[in-house]
Amino acid sequence: MRNKDYRELQISSSQLVVIFLAIIILGIIIFLLGVSVGKKHTQIADKAQIPDKITTEMVTAQRPAPVETDKTDITDDSPSLQEKTPTPPPESKTDPVSKPEPMKPTAVQGKNLYYIQIGAYQNQEGALALAESIKQKGYPALVQAPNPNAARQLYQVRVGGYKTRDQAESEKARMIRDELTKNKDYFIVRN
Repeated sequence: MRNKDYRELQISSSQLVVIFLAIIILGIIIFLLGVSVGKKHTQIADKAQIPDKITTEMVTAQRPAPVETDKTDITDDSPSLQEKTPTPPPESKTDPVSKPEPMKPTAVQGKNLYYIQIGAYQNQEGALALAESIKQKGYPALVQAPNPNAARQLYQVRVGGYKTRDQAESEKARMIRDELTKNKDYFIVRN
């Protein structure tokens, strides 16, 4: 072999350190650009979602007309009743069937709330049946319609509407203790 075939590149230690630092700085810049693009993509995706397209259907339990009971132990002044349900209009006081029953947990409806998903069904009837049975056990159940952009169209059965994740976690633990369903693989989602 001839000497012309091989060329040797000689780098001093100071040049090697500069090259190493340049590679690290370039990696950091690429990482920060990726984070920036990800944040921008999330903002665009949040703006693109139209909450009116996703419909949520509340399940209401149909209850038989109540038997006459002594109303002296339940008053509208009860602090626990005031926290859980709004004051009904005066005409609903005369009609005992239309009086709403208070929800057991402190759940509310709105945006950016935590829900416990307890099941997902391909057919709406199965989801409504599960939600109805959960509602009869005293939990605020609802069925979320499938996302039209999702690959699998599933009706999601959820419980709640909790302001904090801690409230949802404690309610999830209570649901597991109460053996709400056979499957205890519940998980918390934010809507």
